[in-house]
Amino acid sequence: MILRGPAGNFNIPSKIGPVYMILRDKVVVCVVALMWLTPALAQVPDHVPWKKRAPVSGKIDERAISELRRSSNDADLKFWIFFTDKGIFTERAYSSALLTAEGALGLRALNRRRLRRSSGPVDFLDIPLHEPYIRGTLSLGGELLGRSRWLNAVSVLATEEAIESIADLAYVYRITPVSTFSRPVIEGTPELVSPKPTTVASSDVLNYGSSLTQLEQVQVPFLHRLGLSGRGVTIAMLDTGFKLDHVAFDSLRTRVIAEKDFINGDDGTADDLSQDFPGQHNHGTETLSTIGGYMPGELIGPAYNAHFILAKTETISFEQQVEEDWWVQAAEWADSLGADIISSSLGYNSWYQYSDMDGQTAVTTIAAAAAASRGILVVNAIGNEGQSGWQKMIAPADAEGIVTVGAVDSTGRRAAFSSKGPTYDGRIKPDVVAMGVAVRAVNPASTTGYLRINGTSFSTPITAGLVALLLEAQPDWTPNQIISALQSTGGQAALPDTLLGYGLANARDALATVPNTEISDYTVSNDSDGVLLEWSTAFELNIHSWRVSRKLNGNVSIVTPTPLPASGSLHSASPRTYFYVDTTAVSGQNYDYILHALGPVGSPVGIASPSASIVFTPSSNSTLQFSLAQNYPNPFNPSTVIAFDLRHAGLVKLTVFNILGQRVRVLVDELRGAGRYQESWDGRDQNGRTLPSGLYIYRIHAGPNVSAKKMLLTR
Repeated sequence: MILRGPAGNFNIPSKIGPVYMILRDKVVVCVVALMWLTPALAQVPDHVPWKKRAPVSGKIDERAISELRRSSNDADLKFWIFFTDKGIFTERAYSSALLTAEGALGLRALNRRRLRRSSGPVDFLDIPLHEPYIRGTLSLGGELLGRSRWLNAVSVLATEEAIESIADLAYVYRITPVSTFSRPVIEGTPELVSPKPTTVASSDVLNYGSSLTQLEQVQVPFLHRLGLSGRGVTIAMLDTGFKLDHVAFDSLRTRVIAEKDFINGDDGTADDLSQDFPGQHNHGTETLSTIGGYMPGELIGPAYNAHFILAKTETISFEQQVEEDWWVQAAEWADSLGADIISSSLGYNSWYQYSDMDGQTAVTTIAAAAAASRGILVVNAIGNEGQSGWQKMIAPADAEGIVTVGAVDSTGRRAAFSSKGPTYDGRIKPDVVAMGVAVRAVNPASTTGYLRINGTSFSTPITAGLVALLLEAQPDWTPNQIISALQSTGGQAALPDTLLGYGLANARDALATVPNTEISDYTVSNDSDGVLLEWSTAFELNIHSWRVSRKLNGNVSIVTPTPLPASGSLHSASPRTYFYVDTTAVSGQNYDYILHALGPVGSPVGIASPSASIVFTPSSNSTLQFSLAQNYPNPFNPSTVIAFDLRHAGLVKLTVFNILGQRVRVLVDELRGAGRYQESWDGRDQNGRTLPSGLYIYRIHAGPNVSAKKMLLTR
């Protein structure tokens, strides 16, 4: 089920077009083994994951028998058939199989697992299927359709008679039915918006146009200002297909690692009218644009520099459980290509009951958890069932170890269509929410147009893009660390509920759960009052204070028993400058000064602590009267901030000039005490008139000293 919502109301999302049946005249049989994936299915000790499990009595359950009795021999039926093992019966064979599985991993997949798994890069799930079991199944008349290592599964076409024979195989644990329920439904038409350039004002370096609101709500622009854009992160999109001829995909096309159509078995994910229903690729194209599109002034996705893997796993022409098979196969394929993230705006509930939303039942749920255990961050929509009789989340949104996303509007109010938690076993879902109402996306029917669209389908890629930025900054963060960071910094982290989960995702605060900064400059110099230390930071995340240590003749002492407070807010994406004078320095002594950034409660930040040496010789003049920072943002519209530091009290004059040297605004002209200051300029002259775009100069006088810098106003 695709999870796009209609524009005019919030009814249950759906598919387009008439139903057509496939796989006629045979029963679809899927052979799988799941018992090592969850405690409820397995109860196999961790130290012997390969241990053979005894088949249950009555392998075909009552639901399967009932379905068989209702069906004729030529009906389209499907069953899961669980294997007892993978044909490994000794510790030595298991160790050998793990080595082989590790050797088969691609470099990206291997590196990702080494970064984000503490238990080694491979485990039982990575071992290939036992080929004799496959041959034995096919010998009963089946035709192989696909296979899954994680589920130890093969999908086959087989007759009803073959089902009974398969049940007699010694390595078959259990057989359960799979519904072939199919339904046609009509989606609402999304509200289209004009493709003309927008004039939305933004204080950010990037011109987000009408996509600013959906990103600003979850603090993505802050991470962009830090230089994060998804570079080096690979995102797998599992959806209906992808059409890449829109101008917003001009740069993305070169970063598509691979495409695969799991429905038709080829490498094309755009519509092929010889095999696809018209509009098949629309939903996937829209979700891809939301996460990775790039057209300044119109649409910018959070992860606009990421690499992408595109998997076509969902058909718009019917709703059948074979789509879950394609989802599972695509997830394993994405893993093999080294995907860091799986973004899925899909979900399934037509053949399940709410009691199945327990994190252990649906095959996509189990596969999603398996992907997470391989270091992949799975981000899945919770569903659009909030106003239906079902109301709850749909698989695989109930999986453990993944990020489940709900939807809100631009004000943060829950979208009525957004599905509710908890999972059947009582876990809070969704994890977080993002904007899923009137989201800006490309219009798949155009190469230049855009539209507004609703659904958890679109809050999901926004969140997945946010996660890509976190992984770019912290590549070794595990799925659990990402989830913890998102939950602990969500808009209602203190009181999570089953409607909004932990609240609005907050990219800035999630990243700042690990304090960080970049010291861009650090110098020490002689001054009349002592040794002057000056340092600058490119950004600061949760930096509370600074400590200075001094080494003399091998002995280290702290010269700031009370740490120096950090400037301004705890989170800054703009440069900051600090200074400190060590008035206890003794002339002629050779000192090493070590600078330490401190996080909450004085905890050291895990960055290199710079050191600088000097022989103190008192200077006849103060080296530093003031420091003037580069304005931020720059370029700017409509306003910018100019920061400066004063070492001593004195008369300060801060003036703005145009490129012709004409004075247009005096921002400060008064006596100021020593300290740090920030002044805002709104791009207006002394009389309040709006000034045109162009280059401007700001200059500060502090006593006999003068400093000036340039800034760019863009209207």
